Amino acid sequence: MLVFGPRSVLKTSAKQYMTRAACGLALFFCLASCAVSSGPQETVYVEHVVDGDTLRLDNRDLVRLIGVNAPELRHDQHAAEAYARQATDALADLVEDREVRLKPGVKRLDRYKRRLAYVFLPDGTDVQKQLLERGLAFVIAVPPDSAHADAYLAAENRARDAGRGLWARVDRLFKDPKSLAARDKGRFRLVKGKVTRVIRAKNNIYLRLGDSFGVRIPQSVWREHWRGNPDRLRGKTIEVRGWIGQNRYGFTLPVRHPVMIRID
Repeated sequence: MLVFGPRSVLKTSAKQYMTRAACGLALFFCLASCAVSSGPQETVYVEHVVDGDTLRLDNRDLVRLIGVNAPELRHDQHAAEAYARQATDALADLVEDREVRLKPGVKRLDRYKRRLAYVFLPDGTDVQKQLLERGLAFVIAVPPDSAHADAYLAAENRARDAGRGLWARVDRLFKDPKSLAARDKGRFRLVKGKVTRVIRAKNNIYLRLGDSFGVRIPQSVWREHWRGNPDRLRGKTIEVRGWIGQNRYGFTLPVRHPVMIRID
């Protein structure tokens, strides 16, 4: 026991040293990799562009771009929206028939089972930002995926200030609350009007723009981003964007992030 004891200890110590060295080397490369990329990314091949914010990969997966909403192409009974073809062609020029990098969002899939991701060219170019700066898409923020919302809003504002693309005729973009009709239900719309009434309920704040349209802001969202008394918005003109819903009080639009509403 006295002979073999020291040898056993030396052998074990050598193994521990090598194990620790290997772990240290692995940690080094892991940290170096993390420094290059802020999150997990995947290189994929785009087979086809479906529309201005949707891609089909070579494995048949559909990818929905996070943070933007492009005009709709013609489908079902709906005519193509203004600049829908230009948005689709611009996205195709950027990514079709080539490799791109996907950065997945917090939420993995949307309700149509499309993968949700930010899309980047191999050189790091942000595809969403390119569409926004050309005025071919609108910025949206659907929590929890809103990490790039401020940067995307800045890109949209540059296109708006320059009158590019969709922003060439701002007067045609915004619907008057009174003009909303059944055909608008479920569709993405930009609405502009004056706040005529503010209702504070237990869980939500409602901004009424006339008798037949209201904006719903969760109390938690209001406290996080605006605070103060929402009554101060009465008489103010606001712009809101999102998908139109309908309830017994008329048409409604939920707002869960500041980029979805603009107060003059």
